[in-house]
Amino acid sequence: MRPLVNQHIGSYRNLGKRRRRAAPIWRKIFSTRTFGPFVAGLIVFGAILLCYVFPLSGWLAIIEKKFMDTSVSLGFSLQNVFVEGRKNTRVEEILHNMQVKKGMPILNLDTDAILKNIKNLPWVKEGLIKRKLPSSIFVYLEEKRPIALWKSADEFWLIDQWGDVINTKEIDGYNGLILISGIDAPRFVTNLIQIINLVPNLAKNVKAATRVGARRWDVFLKDGTKIMLPESGTLTAWVRLGEIFNKNIIFRETNLVDLRIRDRIILRKPNDIEINENKRGFSKQLLRGSSHKDI
Repeated sequence: MRPLVNQHIGSYRNLGKRRRRAAPIWRKIFSTRTFGPFVAGLIVFGAILLCYVFPLSGWLAIIEKKFMDTSVSLGFSLQNVFVEGRKNTRVEEILHNMQVKKGMPILNLDTDAILKNIKNLPWVKEGLIKRKLPSSIFVYLEEKRPIALWKSADEFWLIDQWGDVINTKEIDGYNGLILISGIDAPRFVTNLIQIINLVPNLAKNVKAATRVGARRWDVFLKDGTKIMLPESGTLTAWVRLGEIFNKNIIFRETNLVDLRIRDRIILRKPNDIEINENKRGFSKQLLRGSSHKDI
């Protein structure tokens, strides 16, 4: 037989100690190991659903609007627009194309878009937009400079220094510009004017010019004299003509000057007298029944 003491030795060791309670079932279910992944998945699902119902762009728009409203309350709103370089462009046109309003958030202005709209105006060539916080915008303009008046069909157009058409019907006040004609005249008029201006005494008498055969120019003086320029060597021929302009009375009595032949100036008078000027001087020749034909 075993001693009685040995039979209860285990019980004696646990005397005075509290028994551990079994963990509740709900605690096991909602423990970190079991419930954590479920919560994480629920959060991700909710975020996806929220973005679907209210797209991210919508939230960003709300945040941006709140920021802009706050900036306006702090004084960052458009109050002044200053324009420099304006001569022919009206202020009303500039403001209309800028598409801005007084009091709008100055931080929300798209300066690139504003500049693009301003450059659509007929007189504007280039520009620059600068913000000056908290409330001002500066607009710097470079306008097109008209140098000629182009007759196309029955309409007249201003041509700028780059040979481009200025899209405006307001041509009053520009009657003093050289009048040009010909399909490709605007493209070559800048070079022609540069050549003409090299001889000031002739330049101040020039009234019009016609582009002939997309090859050369005919220039007309204020007294009606027609000057036929060559296809090549235009600069040399014009300068040479200028050298004799003030030296020969007979030149002033002509109504046609032909410079198309190299090293020769042919002056034609109203009475059909042709005067040839070459390196040896002048010679006269009576033209009987002849007529001039452009070549």
